[in-house]
Amino acid sequence: MRGKGIVEATFDAINTLFCQHVAGYTGSSTQLRGDRVAAEAAWTVADLQDLLDEWLLCGWQCRPHDALRDPYFPRKALSPNDKYAALVAAAGYLPVTLTGEDYLELLPVAWRQINDYGIQIDYRTYDAPELGPHRREHSGIAARRGLWRFTTTRMICPGCSCAPQTAGSPPRGRTCR
Repeated sequence: MRGKGIVEATFDAINTLFCQHVAGYTGSSTQLRGDRVAAEAAWTVADLQDLLDEWLLCGWQCRPHDALRDPYFPRKALSPNDKYAALVAAAGYLPVTLTGEDYLELLPVAWRQINDYGIQIDYRTYDAPELGPHRREHSGIAARRGLWRFTTTRMICPGCSCAPQTAGSPPRGRTCR
């Protein structure tokens, strides 16, 4: 619960530094909205998202924050961009472009037995034709007791990669539905 104050402070900062300057802003109370709200709508949700994205890059990231300080210059507040530049200067930076396979490798992994009904992850059952030849078979990975590696994508959509992955094989991108 300690983070709740930080989240509320962030939303308060967004409200006071961004929202109140957007055309059509009426405050946080629905009583201040007026009679013809739909007729006076100035922005679509996509437009507001674009405005917020631009403000985050040009306003928030460049604005000094009281909580960001350099240990060698504690009296000077730094912006997130300044703090990032200081960290890169101290630790270095190696730009690496990730491929589609890199992103799949970064996804959470679940090790499961392929049963007659498919596999089960977090109380959900997934099945696909690609699992057929591997049902009730040993994966060949003794360190994992013969379980098969599945890349879970539940953060993106509820599913998992259907094709089982053997040692050294790349993860598959197709998901069960």
